[in-house]
Amino acid sequence: MGKQTLAHKPSCFLYGNSLLISTLILSACGGGRAYTSPSRQAIIPKTEIINVANGSLSITPPSGFCKDADGSKETKTSAFIIFANCGYLNSGGRRASGDAGFTGLVTTSVTKEPGFQGPDDINALSDFLSSREGLETLSTSGDTKAVSIVDKRQTSDGVYLQLRDTNAALSQNVWKSFINRSDYLVTVTLLQNKKSTLTDEQSMQFLQSYSESINSQAARQSSEQVQPVQQTNSTSDNPKQKNNLKKIGILRRLFL
Repeated sequence: MGKQTLAHKPSCFLYGNSLLISTLILSACGGGRAYTSPSRQAIIPKTEIINVANGSLSITPPSGFCKDADGSKETKTSAFIIFANCGYLNSGGRRASGDAGFTGLVTTSVTKEPGFQGPDDINALSDFLSSREGLETLSTSGDTKAVSIVDKRQTSDGVYLQLRDTNAALSQNVWKSFINRSDYLVTVTLLQNKKSTLTDEQSMQFLQSYSESINSQAARQSSEQVQPVQQTNSTSDNPKQKNNLKKIGILRRLFL
């Protein structure tokens, strides 16, 4: 993947849905536009199937969450799914579903072209995310000084982050995972409102367990215990490592 793919961060899609996200995550009362008409059939939890070249990925929403069809998007090269509280989606933001484990949103992004090419790519991805360019990608504003990695954990097939983003409009605490599913890059984001009862550790554990529930029909990935790893602030000077970083330029095509 050419380095030119790192040139621009496609954040406009996320910004374009900021009204929707703000209504669902920050508001617990009516008055916002109704996203589901009373005459329409109620939205119910459903496993989403994303077709890729060598099979498919199955993505099941958390308990009490449903796909927001208005905010989700799928193209030939990627898929972006927003899971929100089913009650909010069915009542125009007025009533929450009681079986949801927390208040917030979960988004899942999938690339439809292979993003991983070797066993060292997860390590390269981990180093990239801690680099200046990686922090710029993770920041909602592109300002590396506004975002920091609070917690970072890694397995053989994924990287899990807790971020602090002072410029974020919706939630300054963000949890993200970047996982390999049959060589396709899947990105999961957890956003919570201020009333969430989950601790930081519980949020990280949810992020891990939910990410591990995303399965590939072609090759089911095994999970292993997540271990904290030491943060780095810059990429390696190793030429081989720099070449590996070119492979993950596809990050900039994701709705991060």
